Amino acid sequence: MPALTIPERLSSIQAALQADDYLVERSNVFTDIPAEQLYVPVAEDEMGRPYFMQLIFINDGGDESGASAEDVAFALLQFYISFPLELSSGALLEAGRLFHFVNQTLPLGFFGIMEVARRGSFRFVYPWQDIGERDLAVVREVFDMTAVAVSRLAPLYNAIGAGKISAEQAIDDISRTGVFAGSP
Repeated sequence: MPALTIPERLSSIQAALQADDYLVERSNVFTDIPAEQLYVPVAEDEMGRPYFMQLIFINDGGDESGASAEDVAFALLQFYISFPLELSSGALLEAGRLFHFVNQTLPLGFFGIMEVARRGSFRFVYPWQDIGERDLAVVREVFDMTAVAVSRLAPLYNAIGAGKISAEQAIDDISRTGVFAGSP
């Protein structure tokens, strides 16, 4: 069976997430590099700022570059979220401490700090293997778990950014209730 193209892979992901009632937008935001991606809102903070999951195949040059089907058969799907609130230097350090603690408990992916942009982020890369429903099941699981974790961490991140709590207080809260507190 020939490998799926990047657009076919994105279409299957889009359909699976829409079947789970997620609002999915497909976009090509790069003007000089063709790189289709999906954007899906996963959370909203207390100020109404949206958190979008970006799904993009980060080795997607195979189709346009003339690479063989074998090169395109193995694709890396990146799940990425940039937190909307920019932080001060001190708050970046505190948020970094919180994320370091959380990353020790997460089964996949990691939260980090984008120092230049002064924002928190989440990133996970999945080696898509064109194995049909199993790939889509992994995408759904990663997506759902990340959405819950981001919904849980966003208020703590924002409170650190506003100087209302320290990383230690946020870590104490996570220690007591867990990253996935309140999830089904």
